[in-house]
Amino acid sequence: MDAAEKRWLAIDLVFLLIYFLIFFILFGVEHTLPVWINIFFILLSHFVLWFCLIIFPAANNRFVLSSTLLMLCIAFILIVSLIGTVLMIVASNNLKFTVLAQLVLLLLFVITLLGNYNASKHTADQGVDITYDFVNRMIYLLLNIQSVSKNRDIVLSAKKNLDLLRSSQYQSKSIVLAFEQQMIQLLTDVSNDAMDEAAKIETLDEVQSLLSLRSELLKA
Repeated sequence: MDAAEKRWLAIDLVFLLIYFLIFFILFGVEHTLPVWINIFFILLSHFVLWFCLIIFPAANNRFVLSSTLLMLCIAFILIVSLIGTVLMIVASNNLKFTVLAQLVLLLLFVITLLGNYNASKHTADQGVDITYDFVNRMIYLLLNIQSVSKNRDIVLSAKKNLDLLRSSQYQSKSIVLAFEQQMIQLLTDVSNDAMDEAAKIETLDEVQSLLSLRSELLKA
């Protein structure tokens, strides 16, 4: 578990404490069985995040449905907490519906999680280096933009991005992979002739900001 993931864990613990502190202050501690079942599943969603951060560190830098494993766990926590809270308010006596709803959410998450893990394992078995692929694709796209553009500002902006990329850390981490994917998409858009030159310059500036952010996060 790296420093960024430890910070996510700390943030999650604070969120969990605040959530239940507010809940028990507003609604007290005496509740029906369906309410306690929702509380159990909310706690379980947080435990899943802690479990994944510890047990699946190698899978954290792989994508499934355009999300990292960390983002999947956080999304699961938010969805379970939101639906669980709603169920505790509007269906506090409906045991069957509560159990069914929470089990469906858990099942969907497990399927997505296993898909992420299997895709990560398959990618590793094939010897594909996602970090290497990111750097090469960025260099290719930036060089292509430089070579085909006749606008001096676009060429200079692409060169700045290229220099920043080459001076940054090549080894990636899970916390920056979403930004890397976003940068690839932005440069792909810039390579499209349909985009006007002013938008291209603005997009390249955005990529430069993301590259700087990536470098700061990798140094953390």
